[in-house]
Amino acid sequence: MRIKGSIAFTVLIALSLALAWPGEALAKSCVKWPAAMAEGRIALMPSGKSILVKPFTDFTKKPGDDWLSNGLRDYVGDLVSSAKEARVLYGVTARHGGGSYDFEIDGMYQHLDSNLRIFIKLSDGAGKLLAQKEVVFSYPDNSEFFSKTAQATAEIVKQMGFSLDQQSFDAVRNATASTRAFESYSRGRDLLEDYSASKAESAIPHFVDAKRLDYASPLGYQGVAAVNDFLGISNKLAGRPYDIYFIRAEAEIAQMARLTKPMSPVFGSIKAKAAAKDEGPSQIKDRFVMGNAYYKEGAAAESRADHKAAAVAFRKSAELAPEDAMAWQRLANVESILGNTEAATQAQNRASAIDPCLGN
Repeated sequence: MRIKGSIAFTVLIALSLALAWPGEALAKSCVKWPAAMAEGRIALMPSGKSILVKPFTDFTKKPGDDWLSNGLRDYVGDLVSSAKEARVLYGVTARHGGGSYDFEIDGMYQHLDSNLRIFIKLSDGAGKLLAQKEVVFSYPDNSEFFSKTAQATAEIVKQMGFSLDQQSFDAVRNATASTRAFESYSRGRDLLEDYSASKAESAIPHFVDAKRLDYASPLGYQGVAAVNDFLGISNKLAGRPYDIYFIRAEAEIAQMARLTKPMSPVFGSIKAKAAAKDEGPSQIKDRFVMGNAYYKEGAAAESRADHKAAAVAFRKSAELAPEDAMAWQRLANVESILGNTEAATQAQNRASAIDPCLGN
């Protein structure tokens, strides 16, 4: 149910405070957020072969081209993530995922006169070059930035032996035709993935600018929602008011659904399938918003001593947002009350791994 109006909003905040766990308002948090957010995202990845996508090297170093290094990495990484069963790590997940990889993708770009030349390289885990693709197009303000890079990436995916989820791949490729909108989005994404409150806030103007430059693209909307997801979950663990951020994230995703073309999930979004064929296509949902809804459902059940219902709700919350140490902690509490010692221990271990200070 969607809450509207200032009175409903006041009631919602009051309910959130009333359902707060004893001591939640005085929480002490020791979360290393980049690692926590990376590990949460990795936990939701498929179990197939792993692919590392690295930043692209700027060969010509023209002023204003700096964003392309991570921008191309993220675009190619998002496209490759459409490969079925592939574990694709790039950005924050690559920095904190660790381990070895079955494949590595990197490349370089040259900005020569009014053209952009991109080389995409595929290597195996030992560094042996398996394939290299070259694309050239006029730049900027050219949709071939997306179409030609996507075609080369699809060939790289085929070389690795993966099959694509074509619908997801097309959604990434067609998310925008504006290189300037994508630049704003990429700069915001780079700031957000530092996962500090100050940089998350500073990412918002870039995402808003992406919406201004292409209001029909879902990129800026997902970026704004992702900022609010992070601020919501980080404020929850710090014992500060947090529900307003999830409300904002939900509103942004709803606006995206009304105004934009279909998009493959990025950041905190997931694809929620319709329950029946006649209910229409799957929709992009925000897993953090959904997780917070289950969290409040669990808190309500716990307050009326319905510990079985609370355990079900807290587990759903933690599975949707494995970054949320509070959901794991409260799951551990109710599982302990139910006498499920092993489940309680596992949940507590997950909570402590994310936030060693939780409950101290």
